Amino acid sequence: EPHRGTFVNGPQSIEIHIKELFSLRSVLEGLAARILASDPNTDFAVLQAFVDEIKQAAEERDHERIHSRDMEFHRKVVELSRHSLLNATYATIYTQMWGLSESILPTIANRLELIIKVHQKLVHVLRSGDPEAAEALMRRHIVETGDLLLLNVQDHRAKGGEQQKSTT
Repeated sequence: EPHRGTFVNGPQSIEIHIKELFSLRSVLEGLAARILASDPNTDFAVLQAFVDEIKQAAEERDHERIHSRDMEFHRKVVELSRHSLLNATYATIYTQMWGLSESILPTIANRLELIIKVHQKLVHVLRSGDPEAAEALMRRHIVETGDLLLLNVQDHRAKGGEQQKSTT
């Protein structure tokens, strides 16, 4: 079922899973960003619409909607690449990413401006026609998100959590 998790025992298991998942995600989304920035026919308006929805949700302090629009923004970047194998590969990890990223919902309130800023910058760089810059920015964004998730897991463990949520 989508957005359902299982529990992984062992302090290193979840951290390894996060590192692997987000390193793969950074490569996949980086490639998608490179493709989009190389294609002058890309419909960037649909990506801007997601950023506008994130802004609206932020104004309303609707953290779940921010999360869903953020995830859909990234899914749409991959979809717009029209790279069938990339899309198929991304689909295999999407549910895992959703479940893991939900765990950082409590941190959204402290990062509203940053979330909006980075997604707006992504749209700008994608539109710029600079494939290298688009790939680099996307990869950096995904790696930073994974790092935030790792910090959240470590913080939870330090506060006494024995089991970490993961999806398989």
